[in-house]
Order: sequence, then structure tokens, then C-alpha cells
Amino acid sequence: MTDVEYTEKAIGHLDRLDSQVANRIMNKVDEATEWTEHRLEPLTGHSYYKLRAGDYRTIIT
Repeated sequence: MTDVEYTEKAIGHLDRLDSQVANRIMNKVDEATEWTEHRLEPLTGHSYYKLRAGDYRTIIT
């Protein structure tokens, strides 16, 4: 399992979202820690990854 650290900027974004949406995003991130290679997609042109959570995308380093 992979450890997850949220940046202050990410926490600020999550705080401004509806609590159900924020929980859905955090649950998707938690799921990705257990099955990383099947959940994360490389972000084109960067060394980062993206994760879909409904209408939202998270950027993962």
C-alpha cells in the first residue's frame, strides 16, 4: 500500500467542494493506493499521473 500526503492546496480545494464530492475523491485516492497500476493514467507531457473521480481529476506525483 502506498502512503498518501495531501498538499495544502489540495486540502483547500477539497474544503471548497460539497462534502459528498470531496469524500468520493478521497475514496478514489484511497482505492488507488491498493491497485495503483490499474487506477492511475500517465499525464501527457509530465512525470505525473491523473486519477478520475467522477467529473474531477486529481494530479498525483
